[in-house]
Amino acid sequence: MKIKSKVKTMERIFSKNLKYHVARFQREYAWDKVDLKEFWEDINNNISFVEDEGYLTPEYFLGSVVFVKENEEATDLKIVDGQQRLTTIQLLFSNIVEALKGIDIDSKEEVVQDVYKFIEGKEDEKPFFRLENENTNDFLRQRLLYIDKKEIATNSDEEKNLLFAYEFFEKELKRKSKKLEKTEFVNFLIAIRDQLLNLQLIEITVDNEDEAYTIFEILNSKGHNLDNIDLIKNLIFKILDRDHPIDEAKSKWNFIKEKLRTRSDKINMDAFFRDYWLSYHGHVPKKNLYKEVRKWIDNDADKAFDVLNTMERNVELYLQIVDPQQGDWHQDYKQYYFTLKALKVFGVTTPRSLIMSLHRNFVDNNKPRKFKFKDDIVPMLEFIERFHFKFTAISSGRASGLEITYGKWAAKIQSAKSREEVMAILEELKVKLRKKIPLQQEFVADFGKLWFTNEETKDKKLIQYIFFNIERHIRQTNEVIPGENSLDHLNPQSNESLPEVGRMGNLLMVGKDLNEIMASKPFAEKKPMLKDSQLLVALEFLDNYGSKEEWSSDEINDRTNAMAVRAYNEIWEI
Repeated sequence: MKIKSKVKTMERIFSKNLKYHVARFQREYAWDKVDLKEFWEDINNNISFVEDEGYLTPEYFLGSVVFVKENEEATDLKIVDGQQRLTTIQLLFSNIVEALKGIDIDSKEEVVQDVYKFIEGKEDEKPFFRLENENTNDFLRQRLLYIDKKEIATNSDEEKNLLFAYEFFEKELKRKSKKLEKTEFVNFLIAIRDQLLNLQLIEITVDNEDEAYTIFEILNSKGHNLDNIDLIKNLIFKILDRDHPIDEAKSKWNFIKEKLRTRSDKINMDAFFRDYWLSYHGHVPKKNLYKEVRKWIDNDADKAFDVLNTMERNVELYLQIVDPQQGDWHQDYKQYYFTLKALKVFGVTTPRSLIMSLHRNFVDNNKPRKFKFKDDIVPMLEFIERFHFKFTAISSGRASGLEITYGKWAAKIQSAKSREEVMAILEELKVKLRKKIPLQQEFVADFGKLWFTNEETKDKKLIQYIFFNIERHIRQTNEVIPGENSLDHLNPQSNESLPEVGRMGNLLMVGKDLNEIMASKPFAEKKPMLKDSQLLVALEFLDNYGSKEEWSSDEINDRTNAMAVRAYNEIWEI
């Protein structure tokens, strides 16, 4: 392997007939506003203005870049490290071109070309873009870099990030143009160009792509510049390097990445991989994840491919767990939907690895476990939901340690040989989690802090969840599905003298239409209207409190405490 390093300016990098390709293992363009603002300020702060001399643009060190250059004559270089910076610089060059095009100045075409030549080169009179990114080439070229740009819609998060970066510089230049006269602004634009060209880099070139992967890993693992997922992608692509007849590794990776984007929620690839890995292999600290993956794969192509295949098989299940929809689970499996929806309301993510392992091993017909959904899966799902309602949603228990617990037990389920062994494992888990459940006194106090008014809606979804489950409990059936129901304030919110107006004891779930009719009527007028409700929770309220003539602080506080005790001992009892 030949490794060469030279100090170069950006002018030398972008002035020769060289093409720079974003390597296949690179992560997407990901600079955000903080990164862009820091870069823009660094460029501006390095420029100084001296009377009679104009703008001075001294050299400024920008770090190192790593390229694969297969031989001395090669004109196509693969970017191993530095694509974020090089792409950003190209986008800023393009903005300078657009700004100059919009100004009426002498020799405009020549001035514009003095910048554009660093974006588009020519070889034997044939134009080429100096920066290539096969994942976004059409958008990057036509919408952002080409001198005659086209309006093209974004089709991926990376394209959105590229457009955001481009528009960031566009806004900064427009802001500057409003402060300067035309000639001064042109001089400023040329100064920005010159400062970009004077940026200094240490250019490292290697002649072997395999070694480039290793250098990439070393550069980015030490300082944790990249997410685990970028290093894992690099590792897998290094091992699975065949691209004929197709690049299967890249194809599978892109399928998984795009699949994760199909839901309304933005689902992070790094989070998916971590939960997926824990569901098979047990807990590993986030900082050690890459090392564990590398150790397990051990440079074995079959194992690397197994990782891709199992990721592909698990991605749909993960989406259904993270962003549950009613259509995901048919009638027999609706407890999945109820539990997963509840966990989303609670903001709980730690059980994902366990649920993945439990469901995966339930549906895998190749394993002789013979799980029974009603007897085995449903009770565990209900236990997890009830535990986190008490521990997390109401009492805000600390989640530290739970990820370790769920990861360990997920791996135990994965390794179990029989249904009986799995049942014993789940009982072990229940014992461990029960020890974390808050005492009734603590739970009742925290339940009493729940609050909802039109002005304070933080707890609204949780309160709706509570009433929905009270309704299910009264009916003793799971048939009821959340519908168009509303929360009514029994003593209306307009009663400013009532300090408990937003507490649970003053709230009741009723149908949306009935809620609109009841509106801000006083309690005495609302009470007879509740007889028309189709919800048993409303009718139960009448049975218990129908004799009350008014609904004051004492009634609200007593009902709040009674609801808390019932929730703890009956509805969410485990």
